[in-house]
Amino acid sequence: MLFSLQIALVIAYSFGLICTGLGFLRLVLGRRLQDFALPPLVLAASGLLLGQGLFAMAWLGLGLAGWFSPRLVLILLIAALFIGGR
Repeated sequence: MLFSLQIALVIAYSFGLICTGLGFLRLVLGRRLQDFALPPLVLAASGLLLGQGLFAMAWLGLGLAGWFSPRLVLILLIAALFIGGR
């Protein structure tokens, strides 16, 4: 039971990273993103890498400020999913 919960959390976190990265790509490139004929797998990989970088900065900031709590982690994950869902 615990192992399946861990797998579900990893999948949700990875999806949140991809959503955050793709949201950032859409924010920076806007309509120009459609000009590039990129396969979906390339966009997903780029979104994952950008999302990892953005989340690493967020985790570092939270850790340095001493605000690291489960509630804030959940808020960041939900925010990432919301960014990708719009």
